[in-house]
Amino acid sequence: MNSDLNGNKRKKGIGFKYAFMGLRRVWTSEKNFRIHIFISGLVVFFGILLNLSMSEWLWTGVCIGLVLILETLNSAIEAIVDYLFPHYHDVAAKAKDISAAAVLLSALFAVFVGLFIFVPKIINLF
Repeated sequence: MNSDLNGNKRKKGIGFKYAFMGLRRVWTSEKNFRIHIFISGLVVFFGILLNLSMSEWLWTGVCIGLVLILETLNSAIEAIVDYLFPHYHDVAAKAKDISAAAVLLSALFAVFVGLFIFVPKIINLF
């Protein structure tokens, strides 16, 4: 058995329950996560319409996953920093800004890959 920070005993095992609770929390508390999910849905919809190849789906899925994972980690970092620093602190601001930058970089990468995949397909429609 493991114990938490308070010394309470917990069963070992896969924490799917807690992972799904985390997904629910990020969904209900983070507007940007919901925006990324909506955009991901649009990308999947247009990917189906444009008949993406297997490798194009792979790249699309990697990009969607990367953005959602980093948005989730950013939310966790922000929650921890807000707890540790309830008032403004330069270190807290730096940590939050850098974690937000990671999300931005992943989103820009996803846009680049999306343009590379989707623009030629859209041009071929005309």
